[in-house]
Amino acid sequence: RLRSYGELHDLGRVTVLADPGRSGKDLDRPALQQLLTMVDQGHVAHVLTWRLDRLSRNLSDLILLADRFGQQGVALHSFTERID
Repeated sequence: RLRSYGELHDLGRVTVLADPGRSGKDLDRPALQQLLTMVDQGHVAHVLTWRLDRLSRNLSDLILLADRFGQQGVALHSFTERID
């Protein structure tokens, strides 16, 4: 569904990163760290997630991620939630 969302909104190529079986309680997850590296290197324009708690269950970590994405000009999209 996220790939379809990306196509529908013309967001470019979609790369799926996942940490199956890993809790979103902290940011110490391999795929999330890979995403942050890609963001810092300027390889990401959009981050798509099913729900925001898939990025982090910790609100302060989620705010830090959103701020970091914003500083890099990366748009954050949640498939099931409306973000302004």
